[in-house]
Amino acid sequence: MLLGTAFLSAGFLVLWRIDSLLGLYLGFGGLVAMGGALLGPLPNTALVTAWFQRARGAALGISQIGISLSGLVMAYVTTWLVVEHGWRVAMICFAVLPVVLTAPKEADVRIRSDAIPRWRIETGRIAT
Repeated sequence: MLLGTAFLSAGFLVLWRIDSLLGLYLGFGGLVAMGGALLGPLPNTALVTAWFQRARGAALGISQIGISLSGLVMAYVTTWLVVEHGWRVAMICFAVLPVVLTAPKEADVRIRSDAIPRWRIETGRIAT
């Protein structure tokens, strides 16, 4: 997930200095999209599933609601930032936001050893 934060922030920094259509493709279509995929519902679902044994459904529901609500809130935040400060300042804010909000917590995340099947630990093989 730290890699996703890095891709997302780098993509918004590219968008901050954009001056061509290629920069738009690289920044938004490449880096921001990759960062969004690495921070999106799939890795969050895997993380929540690994951590919660009881009430797993409730934990997954809460995490997915958080992702959906962030999309709702960020639409208003983006509009305000662009109208009040311009789109370049908004891109800088979006480059800093993931680093400030998610990176400290992501660096602390550990996969629980009991969430990994025992045969994978003993044999060192990857599940197929």
